[in-house]
Amino acid sequence: MRSIDRSEHIRLQTSNLYLIIIQYGILQVSGGYVNSSLHQKALFLIGTKLPVSLNIVGTDFKAWLIQINLTVLGKYNASGLAQLYFHSIEKEKSFNLRLSNRTYIILKILTSYIWYKSNSQTFNSLESNLKQLAFVIFFMEVEKILPVSEHYILVDHQIFIDFLKLVNQHISSEHQVQFYADRLCVTPQTLSLKLKKISGKTAKYYLSEVLLQRAEIALSGSLSIIEISEKLGFKNPSCFNIFFKSKTNLTPTSYRKKLQKLTSKTKY
Repeated sequence: MRSIDRSEHIRLQTSNLYLIIIQYGILQVSGGYVNSSLHQKALFLIGTKLPVSLNIVGTDFKAWLIQINLTVLGKYNASGLAQLYFHSIEKEKSFNLRLSNRTYIILKILTSYIWYKSNSQTFNSLESNLKQLAFVIFFMEVEKILPVSEHYILVDHQIFIDFLKLVNQHISSEHQVQFYADRLCVTPQTLSLKLKKISGKTAKYYLSEVLLQRAEIALSGSLSIIEISEKLGFKNPSCFNIFFKSKTNLTPTSYRKKLQKLTSKTKY
């Protein structure tokens, strides 16, 4: 990911997926099958198979350029979404969307945060997790506004997206793969096989990772360990403790102390 804020000529690599968010100014996209002028509060999505050039019109300009590949989200791999977008635009070639004020503000905040974290001089594992989580939220926001035609979406990709949506809605109360498989009208084994085919990860992996994200976020707040355990649907604090330690090698209490120490250092 990079910020573009000066007059320059940029040539996009082939076989990648790109998202461009224009903050202000005009950007000319040309080459291959693309010839578009992007203006303020525009979101441009393109999967390049032919060389494409970006040319800034004028000097008063700023935009975010995000290059997407199958490993861009690290441990929170959402390659299935990236593949979906790429397959969807093979016929559409590109999407040039005018953003609403609300969507623009959300994406601007997320991209600014991701860019800041990517260029931070003090970068640790906790910040890395937060940056990756911001990427996931960013793509969920983009997925809401993309005009992807249903007949372009492969069945397995649709299951992947529906699964992620269900997890986001129910993970605080439902931790078992069976629940999500039933909602999607497939067996737990079939669900995991489809997800692994698309993203390389099983359904159980995604449930654990999203639950861990929720736990880490909750531990940065003021709720007690008991309250967090109840909020996330664990039978008791002991079960929550076992789950969290298996993922981080830290108890929830130790993680919170480490987080508070990091926060304290940042202040001074």
